[in-house]
Amino acid sequence: MNYVEELLKSDPKKLDERNTGTFKSRRFGDQLGKGEAVEIELQALTYDEIINMKEYMTNKDGSINQRKSDESNVMLCVRGIVNPDLNDERLQKFCGASNAAEAAKKLFGTELFAISKEIMAISNFGEEEETVKN
Repeated sequence: MNYVEELLKSDPKKLDERNTGTFKSRRFGDQLGKGEAVEIELQALTYDEIINMKEYMTNKDGSINQRKSDESNVMLCVRGIVNPDLNDERLQKFCGASNAAEAAKKLFGTELFAISKEIMAISNFGEEEETVKN
């Protein structure tokens, strides 16, 4: 059976499913009073979400704008962190934040860099293809 035939027999809803994962956040655990890292829930980003962020942080000459790259990491986390829900207005108010990005910075601080790497990993971004040689 060829792959098209096999694919046509599968559930097309699977095409929209996102990979999920977790990240152990010490900072968030401390905020909760746990005294240890707690798992936050993550989801993969779509192709379009990743490409839009890459375009945003790339200058016209192809170089990377470091400030925009850092902002992209925060936005990647806002889109990729599922629990806690950074878009929850009560959470934003608690953090003294006016939006999800500000809440993310207050809750996770520099952990956002590690969280964004994990989100990219579950998004299968940057994985090397295995090449088969005859």
